[in-house]
Amino acid sequence: MAEVNITPLEDGDPATAASLNDQLLQLNNGVNALEDYSIEPGALRRDHLPAVAELLFTSSVGDGFTSHNWAKEWNQDSDGTATWDIIADGTGKDLSETGFAATVLGMDQANRFAGILVLLNNHFVISQAIEGAGFDPRAVIGIQVRQTGDVTWYTIQRATRICSVRGAGALGITGNYQDIAQRLTITTDDLDRIASIKGGPGATTSINGIRAVVAINSDLAFPGGIVTLREGRMSAFRLRASGLPDAV
Repeated sequence: MAEVNITPLEDGDPATAASLNDQLLQLNNGVNALEDYSIEPGALRRDHLPAVAELLFTSSVGDGFTSHNWAKEWNQDSDGTATWDIIADGTGKDLSETGFAATVLGMDQANRFAGILVLLNNHFVISQAIEGAGFDPRAVIGIQVRQTGDVTWYTIQRATRICSVRGAGALGITGNYQDIAQRLTITTDDLDRIASIKGGPGATTSINGIRAVVAINSDLAFPGGIVTLREGRMSAFRLRASGLPDAV
């Protein structure tokens, strides 16, 4: 039978922070030492377990169905802002977050944050060519990160979505609304890729910016185009791989 042994305080023992902490430490060590078979299946619930996900931020654009248009031409080999626009609406809100505490990734770090989970949804309305009928350019939506101490934004390419219009062909025909859902877990592998782009060592493991961006997949025959989105929302969570943090 599994047991958790605690040496209780006796009459006359001082009830101080140190003595009470010793009791809690004995309990903590005893519970952690229990074998898996000692715990009844289903006995551990969410209240007994450490939090593995911590909300970093959540933001939205287009509340009230405010649309916005973008016309930058996408280049899949480019990072930064040269071929991307930040997703925003007409009220000044955008899907770019830089106000959260810098997050260090890696299981060798004190907090053991294994990654950052990003949930992004946007309502894509239509993408149109500025000139020429019958040309159907595609919208491109991506997620970028910024490292602490760096001003450059880097595109996480596997999260990029290329969206075709439904129910529209030539210029001026309204498309059907589509919910474009993107799910991305940012890991140290992504930071290694950024280091290789920079040309070698020097990339930090700390992230202090995440944003959603949009462009149009035009071609040389029709270099101009417009992407219209209706509303969007982005949330991010820090994920712990195991155990309680040593520091916050």
